[in-house]
Amino acid sequence: MTKQKRLASRHYSAESDYNAAQEKLRKFEEIEAERCLEDWEEIEKREALEDAEYYGILWAKEIERERQELCRIQGLSRWC
Repeated sequence: MTKQKRLASRHYSAESDYNAAQEKLRKFEEIEAERCLEDWEEIEKREALEDAEYYGILWAKEIERERQELCRIQGLSRWC
């Protein structure tokens, strides 16, 4: 094999390896992006539930305060 053919063969092999590595990297990045998106969606869901629970508790406390205030104003302490 001539030196030129060996160099061409090495170049082709290196280019092939490079292209394969680029494809693997692209697939890895795609998988990681999907995982990050799934993680982000899960975080958003959890935060939304935590917010709903927090504001639900605040709302329930406010309703209870209003009920107690009405009972106090109307003198209905035995039912409150």
